[in-house]
Amino acid sequence: MILDLKNTYEVQKARKKLEGWIEKGVTIDMKQKRTSRTLDQNKYLHVCIGLFGVELGYTLAEAKTLLKRECDFMVYDKADKDGAYSRFLRSTASLSKDECREFIDWIRNYASWNGCYLPSSEEFLEKQLYFERELDKNKQYL
Repeated sequence: MILDLKNTYEVQKARKKLEGWIEKGVTIDMKQKRTSRTLDQNKYLHVCIGLFGVELGYTLAEAKTLLKRECDFMVYDKADKDGAYSRFLRSTASLSKDECREFIDWIRNYASWNGCYLPSSEEFLEKQLYFERELDKNKQYL
């Protein structure tokens, strides 16, 4: 059942359904429906990562891994069955629209701290072909 909890009618419907399940003592699985990122947002993310890599001498995979390692919200710890923790990197595919925007903003800031200018999304849209050509010219390094 998908409900929009901004809608007061659907909030009432959700409460009534939940109260019924609580009464029955059933097991449920509640998940938040996430707004996935758009194709344009995904393309812009990868152009930013690619331009960062070209500028600083990393392959696309190296740049992506480096950026994810440096960004706090892209790293998580997970315990194994013995309680020992290991550190992992989130997949960019798992990011919601807002999380992807936040990661892109973080990448642009991080790049500027490292002397690398990355285009804004508006600049990217205006000159998309130019940036894609730049990456294509440097694909042997990526």
